[in-house]
Amino acid sequence: MASYVNRGINAAALTRSQWLNIVATSVTARAGGGKANATPITSANARIATAATAADSVLVPSPRAGDMMFLRNDGAASAQVFGAGTATINGADTATGVALANGKIALLQSFVAGAWLLTVLN
Repeated sequence: MASYVNRGINAAALTRSQWLNIVATSVTARAGGGKANATPITSANARIATAATAADSVLVPSPRAGDMMFLRNDGAASAQVFGAGTATINGADTATGVALANGKIALLQSFVAGAWLLTVLN
């Protein structure tokens, strides 16, 4: 299957194999941080190109059991990663999120719907 670059594709309507082939290469984390205004990520593989100040934020989708995604932060600062809706990351409250330091790559896995496990790979 061909690889897709995210152009506003409805990720919820995709099959699992289609979801895994979507990549967003130039995400800008929302300045000022916070979950309410976080930049949504709708691809299984995403590169944060811009995180200018600490806690600029991104929003990952609420996962289904078995979902996986990679997130890379190439911004100048740490980015705060939030789960959509009531989704949690590493058990943290959904309004808190978790930090992904600049220069780091994370694997997010879901073993239970609505809960991400984020592991920093480098």
